[in-house]
Amino acid sequence: MAKIDRVEDLPEWFDLEKYQECDKFGAVEWYRLLSIRRDILATLTNGASGMLGSAALLLLGPYLEKQRNFPLDPMPDGCKFWEHVPSASALASHQPVRTLTTSELILQSYLDQDAAEDGICEALLGARWELIAAPGSWAATHEALVADIPLEFRDHYLDEKPTTAVLVDLNSPDTVLLERFAAWLKDARARQPAGVPKRIKLLYNRWARYGLLSYLDLLIWSIETGIHIPDRVMSAAISRHDAGEANLRKTIAPLAAELMRDLSELQALAAVEAAARTPAGEETLES
Repeated sequence: MAKIDRVEDLPEWFDLEKYQECDKFGAVEWYRLLSIRRDILATLTNGASGMLGSAALLLLGPYLEKQRNFPLDPMPDGCKFWEHVPSASALASHQPVRTLTTSELILQSYLDQDAAEDGICEALLGARWELIAAPGSWAATHEALVADIPLEFRDHYLDEKPTTAVLVDLNSPDTVLLERFAAWLKDARARQPAGVPKRIKLLYNRWARYGLLSYLDLLIWSIETGIHIPDRVMSAAISRHDAGEANLRKTIAPLAAELMRDLSELQALAAVEAAARTPAGEETLES
């Protein structure tokens, strides 16, 4: 495998000047830009070989060129590939505590059924929607199998924790609701599967100094081209504050890996932040 021996040998598109505005970012901007990097990496790594790999590169190629020229733009002009990247207003409507809507139920039914067909989730998760749509169409034994499955919302193709639907009886006093929600939350947290990684500290005010985005963009380029970037070169390249290759391996690389695995915590913070912003502030975020 070819490798880069000096920072000067990195591709011409890489320029730290393009990342200088990162230090002004809040949770909204970080979530939008990191979600793009997550999708790029998922596309590249899921199709790392054979025809799928070639197709992934063909699909990504034009977008990657634009994204590398404007790495802080969540949606360069003319790009259709990541149209689902949420705007600030879309994030604001996706609060961690919100009213469940019919559209969310419909979307989850599609996600469950597609994932079940692809073998990504249990077949029952997809099949239960048939029972909901046509009660009595299944045998009683089948109904019993799905009756106690929690109603959870998730994209099965992303390695993130699901969102769980909870019933709230507004006829009950607030004090009772708050007490019962605290009890429910404690129980739900305790029943999370063993081995769930410790939550990272979302100190996104430091991520610009760490060179988080520049690290991810060079990592993506390395995977795309098959050219290895040694840690010492990567550390010197991604930030004006080179903390050394040991710090890269201990801090930046695991931070990036955890964020690319699960952005749900950052998404919740971004949603709350977006809702608190003024309309004028939100306008500056739209692509």
